[in-house]
Amino acid sequence: MRSRPLVYLTYGDVDSPVFTSQVIGFCQFLQEHMEIPTRVVAFVPLRLYFQQKELLKRYAMNIKVLPVVNRWQDRQWYSRLNAWLLARIEADSVMTRNPVAVHLCMALQKRGWKFFYDARGCHYKELEEFSDASPQTIQRMRTIEALSWKKADWVYAVSQSLVDYFKNENRYRDHNHSVVPCCHVPAEVLTTHSKESLFGNSEVKVFCYAGSLSVWNFPRSFVELTRKILQHPENRLIILSRQLDALESFPQFSSDRCIKRTVPSSEVSSYLSISDYGILLRKKAVTNQVASPSKFADYVANGCKIIISPDIGDLSEMVQQHDLGLVYRGKKDNDLITILPPVTEEQREKAREFAQERLMRKSEFNRVKYRNLKMIHDGQTN
Repeated sequence: MRSRPLVYLTYGDVDSPVFTSQVIGFCQFLQEHMEIPTRVVAFVPLRLYFQQKELLKRYAMNIKVLPVVNRWQDRQWYSRLNAWLLARIEADSVMTRNPVAVHLCMALQKRGWKFFYDARGCHYKELEEFSDASPQTIQRMRTIEALSWKKADWVYAVSQSLVDYFKNENRYRDHNHSVVPCCHVPAEVLTTHSKESLFGNSEVKVFCYAGSLSVWNFPRSFVELTRKILQHPENRLIILSRQLDALESFPQFSSDRCIKRTVPSSEVSSYLSISDYGILLRKKAVTNQVASPSKFADYVANGCKIIISPDIGDLSEMVQQHDLGLVYRGKKDNDLITILPPVTEEQREKAREFAQERLMRKSEFNRVKYRNLKMIHDGQTN
């Protein structure tokens, strides 16, 4: 049995709530529930090196922070140099969430390490659909992303839709993968709210959106839905985001029945726990069709019903199959919005139980999927 660590490698990521839940939370899970010693190595942008080195000290993970020089990323000598630096950690395996690191991971494979790819989405389609990246940049990302799927000893994908997309579009033919959705990471609740304290009325029906208001999270259907919600006097709307200025040109968000706040991630659950419905709408795009937004798990774990767009990864179908809410198809479903009932305590408990069983990494349903990672890391399979 091997006892040397697995290196979880981030490449270009910086400290954020996503880093906390998807990197730190995941590594803590591997250590506490899978008994895999884990070391985080964060390659951060050169210009942010000193800032990020200081910020990442707050995690009790002994994170090794290294600078990344973008203009050298395609150079084989640069991958070999970084592989040599990582080899000094004396680990046995590496896992990364960024396909840009694939050549570094392959260099470590040549040193006898095992390589796991943590596929969180389709990076090249995100560049194509939501950026002004050049065709050459998009093609380069597609090439290295397909290579990550093919060269990894095991792939963890956030949706079956993502696996199917790489099979259909990038000739991924292997079966060395598992599907685990983005999971809820419980956090200590330091503040509490109630409908009475926020709105002066415990009988109101509360809709909540928590997350980014960037281009792919803020479709036209979001504006239409929230306008419809606020047309009814018994409804209330909570929006938690760091980008509230995106709402300034829409008059409905100035209503006294709409609360807009920027809060620490540790306080989000205190708002979700009093909300009846969580809003998860996305633009129609491949990026979203293969995704697994972590906010879905957060909503369900706090007892909310979901209002979700069609074709968001595997989640829209999950909502229908398990009676977790409503798949919202735009204006033609507005009449359904008007008759949505408040969520009962029994329904809240059912949602929380579903999250415990299906949307937590430590649940038996998901934990069993990491046995392959442990077996490969421990050298029990070739």
